[in-house]
Parts: sequence; structure tokens; C-alpha cells
Amino acid sequence: TATICNTDNVNIQITSPTVPNTPGNLTFDVAVSSTNPGATGGTAFANLPAQNFPLTISGTLTNSSNSVVTVTFEVTPKLNGCANGTPVVTTVQVEPSSVALVNNTIATVCNGGNTNIQITSLTTPTIPGNLTFDVAVSSTNMGVTGGTAFANLPGQTFPLTIGGTLTNSSNSAITVTYTITPKVAGCADGAPVVTTVQVEPTPQATINNTTAVVCNGGNINAEITSLTAPTVPGNLTFDVAVSSTNAPVTGGTAFTNLLAQSFPLTIGGTLTNSSNGTVTVTYTVTPKLNGCANGAPVITTVIVEPTPVA
Repeated sequence: TATICNTDNVNIQITSPTVPNTPGNLTFDVAVSSTNPGATGGTAFANLPAQNFPLTISGTLTNSSNSVVTVTFEVTPKLNGCANGTPVVTTVQVEPSSVALVNNTIATVCNGGNTNIQITSLTTPTIPGNLTFDVAVSSTNMGVTGGTAFANLPGQTFPLTIGGTLTNSSNSAITVTYTITPKVAGCADGAPVVTTVQVEPTPQATINNTTAVVCNGGNINAEITSLTAPTVPGNLTFDVAVSSTNAPVTGGTAFTNLLAQSFPLTIGGTLTNSSNGTVTVTYTVTPKLNGCANGAPVITTVIVEPTPVA
């Protein structure tokens, strides 16, 4: 039994040592069948009646299924006016084209998050160990991408789940692309299958405080911005926690916590101090990205002078 790849050519040479009185009376028929006729095709998949010796069948055989098909060629020699000779049978196994299936259950991950890419195949070649696949991994920003899931994987065996981490050290979301190419040894590669994972940046906040010291009742000017650009801008927010070294004597419109704020924001209200000494007001800004761990808090302070008393 010969084995060929899907769409390859067969090479079946049909000859006869028979020498009748009239050479033209010697012919043969070829009957062609398959273990899966509906999936079998090609120029060699056709019956050939009343052929003359010698003949080489060299057309193609195709297999549109996921499993090997066996094509049988039955050659029956004939001599006009006499009983048919004994049929001769040969078979050709036709490999399926290799196919990969990908189920990516986590299309977007946080910085440092795990992927879950399940790679399977329904392909069943003649030798299961001949079926493998390669994974090529790329990124829209290679220099900032890392993690255990950011690595090419050659010569892998089905099934496989890619469940490692992906990291992003930039301020913007990046897209990591996985190209899975199925292979059957000795045959052309199957069609590549592509899936992507977006990796969020870690949220960051920046504060520009131009009023490090204010008078009692004075206005502050703390500008809060961020360079972070996630996949969904509306998912990026921040909280402001405000505290004082002497909370009972501290007030003003700028002395209040702020939750779930959107970038950018300027805190420009007043701070008051009813004591005789200075108070220090601390602003702790925590950037947040929905579904991910908080970014590093950023802190700035404003010293509030007391009102002078004689």
C-alpha cells in the first residue's frame, strides 16, 4: 500500500506479459473505489474501461475529510472472447490535510495575566505521530512584550493549551498574535490558524502639584493625568484619598476623597486650617483599570499655613 498526501499524484504502472494471437484483443478495466467516496476526488479517481497495456495512472487523489482514505484500484485483464483474467488489486492511502482548531477563551488579559489558548485537531493521519504543529508568536510592540506565553513553539503535539503569562511594560495595550500551523510529516503544511490576545498596560497616574504651600483658605492646583492607553479608555479611572496631619482642623472644598474619577482632572478647591500651626494635607492617587490590579499609588502633599494671630 502506497501513501500520498492530499492532492498528490499516484504512480500506478499497469503491464502484462500476456501475448495473445491478436494483441489488440488484450485489454483491461480499472475499477476505482474508496473507503470514503464522498470525500475522495482527483483526476485518478475514475474508472477506466477497455484500456490497452501498458498504462501508467498518474493523476491526483484528493481527500476532503479529516481522516485517511484508502483508494482501491482493481485491474481486470480481458481477452476478447475469453473469460476475464484474475483481478489485481492495489491500494493508495490518501492523507488528510492537516487542520488545527483554536479556542481562545481569554482575548484580553491584564499585564502579567495568563492566557488560555486550547489547540486541538480532528486530523487523523496514517501515523498519528506524524501530525504536529508550530506556534509562531509576535507582538505589535516586541520590545515591551514578555512572559512565559511569549515564545515560539515548534514541533508540538496535539492537543496543547498555552496557559502562560503575558507582560506589557509599555503605557499602551499591545496585541500578541499566535499563528498555529498544522503539519503532517512529508506533506504540505495545513492552513495557518491565527488568534490574538490583547495585553493591557499597568495603569499609571502622574501628578503635577504647582501649589506645595497655600495660605489658609487658599486654592490648590494639582493636575492628575495618565499616559496609560488601555483597550477600552473608559475602563481607566483613579481614586483620590485625602488625609491630614491634623484632620479636625482641616477643611475646604479640596479636602474630600474622590472615587472613580476619569483622567485628566485638576483638583483646584480650597484648603483651610483652623489651628495655629501648619498642617500637611496628603493626596494619594491610585490608578485603576477595570478587571486588573491597581497601579502604583502616587502621592503629593500641600502644606496649609495657619492664619497669623497676634
